[in-house]
Amino acid sequence: PTEAIVAGLQALTPSDFARLMEELRPIAKSVGRYI
Repeated sequence: PTEAIVAGLQALTPSDFARLMEELRPIAKSVGRYI
């Protein structure tokens, strides 16, 4: 949105997102979910 001044600082980069998904995958699997 136009009023979001610091959104860029909060955004995940593609590499950060990929790393997050790798870290979450075993947790999701342990509760019967898949990412």
